[in-house]
Amino acid sequence: KRNKKAKKYTIANVPYPFTSKQQYEQSLRHPLGRDWNTQKSYHEMTKPEVITKMGTIIDPISVETLKKHAKGKGKNSAKKRRK
Repeated sequence: KRNKKAKKYTIANVPYPFTSKQQYEQSLRHPLGRDWNTQKSYHEMTKPEVITKMGTIIDPISVETLKKHAKGKGKNSAKKRRK
């Protein structure tokens, strides 16, 4: 049996940095709150990857950039980024 109410909380595809359903579910099991982690590790886990100044205009991604990213994407590229 499937729970119809829970269906709106399920996802169809695995989010970007993950390559399998198991990796994604394991990341969800690890708590991110200050109660379970030290302050330093909490800030490292929740800090944004890209920081811009307020009011800065961010140009949209070009097709060429996407093609370069797709070519450089290999089996181990996700592991290198996650550290």
